[in-house]
Amino acid sequence: MKKHRKLRKRRKTRKRRKTVEEKYGNMKILVIATLVILISAISSYMLHTIHSSPQPKTALIIDGLSVEFNNKEFIDKIAYYFKQAGYDVEIYNGTSVTVDTYRKMFNGKYKVIILRVHSAPGDGIIVPKDAIVFFTAESTTVKKYFAEQLMGFVVKARTLTRGESFYAITPSFIRNAPGKLKDTVVIVLSCYGTLGGITVREFLDKGAMAYIGWDGEVSPEYMDKAGLFLIENLVKHHLSIEEAVRKTMEEIGPDPFFGSYLKYYPPDAGSYKL
Repeated sequence: MKKHRKLRKRRKTRKRRKTVEEKYGNMKILVIATLVILISAISSYMLHTIHSSPQPKTALIIDGLSVEFNNKEFIDKIAYYFKQAGYDVEIYNGTSVTVDTYRKMFNGKYKVIILRVHSAPGDGIIVPKDAIVFFTAESTTVKKYFAEQLMGFVVKARTLTRGESFYAITPSFIRNAPGKLKDTVVIVLSCYGTLGGITVREFLDKGAMAYIGWDGEVSPEYMDKAGLFLIENLVKHHLSIEEAVRKTMEEIGPDPFFGSYLKYYPPDAGSYKL
């Protein structure tokens, strides 16, 4: 009898142990399942937040003319307009304007690119005469960019104002640069910005939404005055490209000495607003 009682007690103890183990096992499964669901929900929320949150807009200002025609007040004003409109602003001026600076244009982060630089028509040999090159602030007295020059991406160009020689980027540089533009508005504050259409086409093929520039020579004083008026109307007053360009030509007019007009491409970008 005593043996039977001991056996029964052992069986009951084993059953209790199994029941406790089963309960703990079920609790572990429940906790793990809850954690998995919780982590999935948090991850899903974070991904949704990242994708749904507006990405910061950035304006790039390349001011190579500051070496010769410094206008800090102009740069400060347009930077202020962009910042007030919620843009981050990156500015490269003076000797910081290099071939590598132009490469940065195509990293996909810029909503607006402003080129206040020297430019010149092509030589008809390496660069077609109906295309333009954009100057860096890198003097050709320093020998560099041998491979880029062989491929026609970089050329030596001389300013009309001082006759100094600088490295300049070509339409081939724009075409072959790594990266893309993402619906970027390119504003060229320079001479010959829309000459011939080749350079315009390279920027549009690279992903630009619109390209704005003058069709001939412009003086720095006129260019800054008209450029400020244009950018103020685009950024501060939120006019469309067509409205801002037309208003600039109506109120500021073409260059009083060279007679150059401000134009934009392509025509169907006229309704676009920043």
